[in-house]
Parts: sequence; structure tokens; C-alpha cells
Amino acid sequence: MDRPVALVDSTNTRQTLADCCGNARAQGARAGMTLAEARALCPGLVDVAHEPHRDQRALEAFGRWLMARFS
Repeated sequence: MDRPVALVDSTNTRQTLADCCGNARAQGARAGMTLAEARALCPGLVDVAHEPHRDQRALEAFGRWLMARFS
């Protein structure tokens, strides 16, 4: 079985879930809850920093590669 994974937003000292995988949702985790609450519901939860600006840059680079490769 795959381990549950969650994207986590950190503001000051508070960590909240931005989103989570289906496995984590099946165990009760939801976007908006604190990381501590999610860990209590999902033993073995893997948390990853939510960095949308980095995702955007990676998608743009991927799009450029696709254009160069398939145009």
C-alpha cells in the first residue's frame, strides 16, 4: 500500500494541508486541517512543502521542451 502524501503550506508557526492524495483522504485528512491533525489520522503521512511558484516554473520549462521536441 502506498504511503499517504500531503502538500503543506507553512505560515509563521502554523502548518496546514494545501492538498493530499486519495490515500490520505481515505484516512480522513482534508485540505485546510493542520499537519498535526492529519498526522494523527494518517500514521506514516509524508509531508511535502507546497511551492506553487516552483511548480509553475517546472511546468513552463516542460512546455518549452515539448514545443522544441514536437514542433
